[in-house]
Amino acid sequence: MKVTLYMVSSMDGIVALGPDEDIHAYSSAEDRAFFLSRLKTHDAVITGRMSARHKVSLPRFVLTKSPERYAQYADARTTYLCGSPAEILGAVEARGFKNIALLGGPSTNTAFLKENLVDEFFLTIEPVLLGKGITLSGGNPLFVRWVLSGVRRLNEKGTLLLDYVRQR
Repeated sequence: MKVTLYMVSSMDGIVALGPDEDIHAYSSAEDRAFFLSRLKTHDAVITGRMSARHKVSLPRFVLTKSPERYAQYADARTTYLCGSPAEILGAVEARGFKNIALLGGPSTNTAFLKENLVDEFFLTIEPVLLGKGITLSGGNPLFVRWVLSGVRRLNEKGTLLLDYVRQR
């Protein structure tokens, strides 16, 4: 199974302005186009509960501490799960999915990163300074080494796409 994480950040490391703020307020159209094209290479998506409001066309697994509270929202494409990241991946793989896009927020992403379950990490840096907001790890301690495998400039403003693979 391969897990690929996608995040967009400001130059000062902010990935969200707040729990109810939309990332698209400062992300570029070019980043969105890249993300949508890459999403087609995956067969399922894992998100946190707060990130689940973003619609995707793939089957998605939404992480929550109380899946029974959200059972009414489940459908043929959406499953609510709880458990450790390894347990979640086991449940996703048991359903036949092999190439997963991780689209969580800081808490979800940090949990998967801490357990070394992310294989590739696409990080878009938008040329904007926000000064205040939620960082990539949400303030949680984290130490994972990565190797840069590619850099691409997405637009004239200087949006950068960084492609990292986990150091083995």
